[in-house]
Amino acid sequence: MFAYWFMLSVLAAVTFFGGGMALNMIFRRWWASLVPFLAFTVYLIAAVGAHMIWPEWVLFGVAALGVALSCWTARVLGRRGYPLFS
Repeated sequence: MFAYWFMLSVLAAVTFFGGGMALNMIFRRWWASLVPFLAFTVYLIAAVGAHMIWPEWVLFGVAALGVALSCWTARVLGRRGYPLFS
């Protein structure tokens, strides 16, 4: 069971990082991926009422880590002058 949640967490991190980078490249803002994730967070908390089991919270945290890494990466690349991020 641990392997299932681990692989699902890796998949979530990679998916949210890639999706976040795509949004950051399209809108050319480092925070562009953060806004939809925060909207999703508000919806998720409102829908389930924060009644998730601990592996689901870990999965949610890993997805948030993926979004945070995409924001940080886009900000660093924008400062270095990459045209897709500045």
